[in-house]
Amino acid sequence: MNITLTEDEQARVLAFKDKALSSSEMASTSEWIAQTPGAQEFLERLDQTDLPFAEAMSPMLNIPIPEATISTVGSQSIPRTLPWGRAVAALLLLGAGITIGSIANNTFEQGEDRSASWVAQVANYQQLYVRPTVEVAGPVDFPALETMMETELEQSINIPNFDDLGVAFRRGQLLQVDGNPLIQLAYLPNESGLPIAFCIMKDATATAAAPSAGRSHGLNYESWSQNGLRFVLLGSGSESQIEALAKRARAQINPV
Repeated sequence: MNITLTEDEQARVLAFKDKALSSSEMASTSEWIAQTPGAQEFLERLDQTDLPFAEAMSPMLNIPIPEATISTVGSQSIPRTLPWGRAVAALLLLGAGITIGSIANNTFEQGEDRSASWVAQVANYQQLYVRPTVEVAGPVDFPALETMMETELEQSINIPNFDDLGVAFRRGQLLQVDGNPLIQLAYLPNESGLPIAFCIMKDATATAAAPSAGRSHGLNYESWSQNGLRFVLLGSGSESQIEALAKRARAQINPV
């Protein structure tokens, strides 16, 4: 996908598609799209998918944080009236009933192999993320997130802290790949850079595997598995940055 729009412009198109704008904003955005080839192409690509953006956003509205089954932990609720500059975050918080697999099967890059590994499916999802996707997250309710992680993974896993590496934790959410629960922990580099994700998937078939680095959907990653869980840390950062973050994650995930 080669769309030459800024993050805010992409957010504006997403909000327009979901009809999350006021009537005056819908009219002005429609006129802008008609005069902007990049916006037209982005909207056409969105129309080619079956992703239910409105359904994706609605589960995230006014959900009480203590519920262990919520999809996202990061802010108390998302207001129903969203400035279009922030709408991308709500639209991309794919909640209950939406899986990473559904995104892989409706990818913007129509030529991609749909039988890709779970890491490729996660990378395909992660490539949709821009900074506003996680910048709007409020204070994290860590007890609620930790409860959700332990419930879904059936074991206690620490949330890695990368503050001294210039990467801040922003939120966590529950997804699934091929029916397996997957916890996605979202991080944001300080100052600039795209979001980084640390994902943990419960998989009874997973056997112990040493760290393996690679690249998928434009993102560098490092993956490994242990104790019936699969792990991957991925992002658009350099290979050395991803390697350093993955090494730190392995050192912190298990309780002392």
